[in-house]
Amino acid sequence: MVSESDDDKEDKSDSDESTESPDEKYGERRRNRQGLTLHDTKKDKPKALNGMKNILEVCQWLIERPDVLVMANQMYNAMNTSLDLPLVNNMTPTAPISKATAAISANDEKALARLWHEEIKCLFLRCRAPPDDAIESLVKTIFNYDLYSNNAEEVICHSKRTLTDFCSKLNKKIDAKVHEFREIRVKKGKITAPARSEIEEYMTSEVVEQILYRYLTGTYKTKLKKCGTLEHLVLFVREAFKIHYTKYDVKAIKELDNITKNYKVPSRSGKNIATKLSLEY
Repeated sequence: MVSESDDDKEDKSDSDESTESPDEKYGERRRNRQGLTLHDTKKDKPKALNGMKNILEVCQWLIERPDVLVMANQMYNAMNTSLDLPLVNNMTPTAPISKATAAISANDEKALARLWHEEIKCLFLRCRAPPDDAIESLVKTIFNYDLYSNNAEEVICHSKRTLTDFCSKLNKKIDAKVHEFREIRVKKGKITAPARSEIEEYMTSEVVEQILYRYLTGTYKTKLKKCGTLEHLVLFVREAFKIHYTKYDVKAIKELDNITKNYKVPSRSGKNIATKLSLEY
């Protein structure tokens, strides 16, 4: 096969270009730039986004940086401006948003993310394994997403993973307390199953609150105590402690949701979204 010389290529290129209009040449250059940009984006993922697994995490990062949102919006508008417009007009986005507008939008998104984080903790205190309908209702109420949209799906999946993570960490904390308690009893020569009074003496209300501290931060604690829910949370943790001590049973642990799911868990913001959810399967 005979390859073209550099001179032949240049002559051919000049000939091709002479048949194209200025608009066509500009359009081709623009498409090439966009193609390169997309290729580079896939090839070199920004370090700041490494470790982020879903849209919600990326959004949480973006809303804290309104200047990035402004630039991204300008770039998006510039790339989608009609090629029929003059080059000068293409350099300016058709409907740019101001920094103030971006900041307001970012603040709104940040507030919704905080509300979600608060309400997911309240939901967990009510029920460790809530039905899918309850999680979907929580997401729709907070974000007003169409449940079949990609955004809703991302947040729903993230919510389920968060609840699973909460369960795992709570079980580990209870299990650690069981090991401590078992060692204390062994040193005292006790080998029989502990009496209820022993468990209550060891797992005091203060100890239970320490175990649940991470989730209680999403509640209005004063109201939580007044409506009697905290007492039922203490009972729930003690019963879970007993199951961990004898023989861990996933089904038995899940059944403990019945102790708390019918009680109110007032949220810190006062929205009480998780409290209003139906937890019936």
